[in-house]
Amino acid sequence: MKKQRPLWEPKYRIEAAFRRRLLAIVRKYTIKQARHAGSAGDIIRILRKITESGEYKSCAAKR
Repeated sequence: MKKQRPLWEPKYRIEAAFRRRLLAIVRKYTIKQARHAGSAGDIIRILRKITESGEYKSCAAKR
């Protein structure tokens, strides 16, 4: 007999995969650029650049 899964379980897995992928994108850009950032303004600029990137937008659109 097959065990019934709650309805929210597949949604949770999709959201978890999305968060992992998004975190990987952020790490890739942030580690490269944050080494040269000296102020909070630089870090904010880096994060804005990440959210405007095509890779981020395509990942967010799939959600």
